[in-house]
Amino acid sequence: MRIKAVIEKGNDGKFSVYTYGKIGNSFPGGFGDTVEDAKADFELSVRDAQNDYVKDFGKMGKGYQEINITYV
Repeated sequence: MRIKAVIEKGNDGKFSVYTYGKIGNSFPGGFGDTVEDAKADFELSVRDAQNDYVKDFGKMGKGYQEINITYV
């Protein structure tokens, strides 16, 4: 699965990463003081969404086993 993740800088100087791509019932997102921190938080959110998918549906869906993220 490919996910396009949007990086934005907030008025407070912190960064967010979000996507309109859904993994199961989850929309991953991340936050941080730097772009790198926000990306790392986003990637953790993706892994959490994969784990939630397994809890909700019993096994990992084939399309969700490998997630390719493109940051924009």
